[in-house]
Amino acid sequence: MIRQHLTSLATVGLLFAASPSAASTFAGFVLAPQVKVDTETKEYFQDEGQIRRLIADKQDLFFTGETANREYPFVVLPSEMTGSAKLILTLQTAISVAPERSAMRIFVNDRDIGSVNLKSGDAHQVELELPKGLLQPGYNAVTVLMDQSHRVDCSVEATYELWTQIDPARSGFVFTRNAMDDPSDVSTLLAYSRDVNGHAAINGLIPRGAAGEDIDRTFAVVQALSILGHFDRPVVTVGNSAGSGPGIDLVVG
Repeated sequence: MIRQHLTSLATVGLLFAASPSAASTFAGFVLAPQVKVDTETKEYFQDEGQIRRLIADKQDLFFTGETANREYPFVVLPSEMTGSAKLILTLQTAISVAPERSAMRIFVNDRDIGSVNLKSGDAHQVELELPKGLLQPGYNAVTVLMDQSHRVDCSVEATYELWTQIDPARSGFVFTRNAMDDPSDVSTLLAYSRDVNGHAAINGLIPRGAAGEDIDRTFAVVQALSILGHFDRPVVTVGNSAGSGPGIDLVVG
């Protein structure tokens, strides 16, 4: 399980980038610094803590009715461009869905990477290999097209019995890793800061007896980080102890 720590050294740049006076000159932090391409390996990191989860929660990944079309962003690090990648989806489909007439089609960056027949019953896992050169450093997009047909009933009411749930905690991208990522790099923080529901988890560490100005600066950096990272509905906590699981522990000195 990975948790990154953002120290006061990084907060200076965050506060500068978020300040109104810098808005006209700051072009945004670089999510994709250039890296040298190394020899590919095929040893994927498949530990649950290493899955690059989709930026989506359980409700976002719940598909009902006959058809659905949704798009989700995810982050790729520069070092991950040197190897291969695959998409892992853990899904469960309602027993009322006819597997021979129901399918899920996946696109990554608008390119079709495959189709999966929907199998009703217990949750199961599917894997789709991504073509080389498809991903780009920084933000990418995965699109899910769902087509679900009822086994026996074609009425309007029966469409409410059609559903597929993708498990956000056990779904996402895994990569071969040929380079170590710099934990102080902002793009690394963006990649590893998501909780099981796809939200960024930010924990502001404030020592007991901290001055009011230290508390204000901590919240200012939390806001700056959320804006720069394009975090949608971040989960923010404040306390005097480090958090657990994926996320960012924010220390402002």
